[in-house]
Amino acid sequence: MERARYVLTRRGQAAALGKRRITVILDQQPQSKNIKTADVIAFQRAVVEGLDAVGHSAYRGPVFLYIDFFNAAKNPPAIYKLPKNYLDLLGKPVERSGIDRPRLL
Repeated sequence: MERARYVLTRRGQAAALGKRRITVILDQQPQSKNIKTADVIAFQRAVVEGLDAVGHSAYRGPVFLYIDFFNAAKNPPAIYKLPKNYLDLLGKPVERSGIDRPRLL
């Protein structure tokens, strides 16, 4: 089967999706803007390790991002503030993180 036809099949699309999917699991409580620097560094390093595991550097185009937040705190941060905070953390690495990339995701 020629490549152009294979990419259009379900099997070809599933194979292509599997190569682009990155899963990062981080065991820390979700935090709002007042996040500790150590937690920021741990989050950013986990993202970099996830990218390195599949051989990717930062993406240049649009990215589909799916985030699950699980919180066990009595007074958790507001859910509508969490995605914006973590999107900000995916931009530029913090200074003391030891990450030598200009951009994360």
